[in-house]
Amino acid sequence: MLPRPAPNHRVGTGARQAERGQREGHGVAATARAWTPIVQRREITERRSAVATRPFLVRRLLRSTAVASLATAIGRLRALLLANVALQLLDGWVTLVGTSRGFGEGNPLVSAAMSSVGPAEGIFATKLIALGFLYLLYCRGTHPFVEPGLASLAVTYTVFAVLPWTVLLAGPPPG
Repeated sequence: MLPRPAPNHRVGTGARQAERGQREGHGVAATARAWTPIVQRREITERRSAVATRPFLVRRLLRSTAVASLATAIGRLRALLLANVALQLLDGWVTLVGTSRGFGEGNPLVSAAMSSVGPAEGIFATKLIALGFLYLLYCRGTHPFVEPGLASLAVTYTVFAVLPWTVLLAGPPPG
């Protein structure tokens, strides 16, 4: 009959090796001591690889600037705010270039502002108001609709404001 394993001995691979060692003529105590630390080291290594390696990889990925800026909700909001600001400035510039080449403004609010105070001042005023509303939306960053709203505004401005002006400006002038 086999003696009971030591209290620190883990039942598993080490216990089976100890039983095999006794059958082959080796002492149980020597075999159990020889295999127990290896089994424990393997378990510790497995725990380290499961717990410590993954966070290290995640931390390493988060250190890169592209992923770090988009990893948190604040980073995504800032990126969306910057994209919308850039699109507003680009839209203002192509609107000013397009109207100076003879094209008309399609937005009635911007067109009214341009006709009342001048083309540059009207565009500047409307873009300043739009940037103010973007900032107010950004300040409400904890609301669940802010991030999708900023993303849809960026897509809308790209498709309905910047792309039509670039297509118009790429072609021949009107007239």
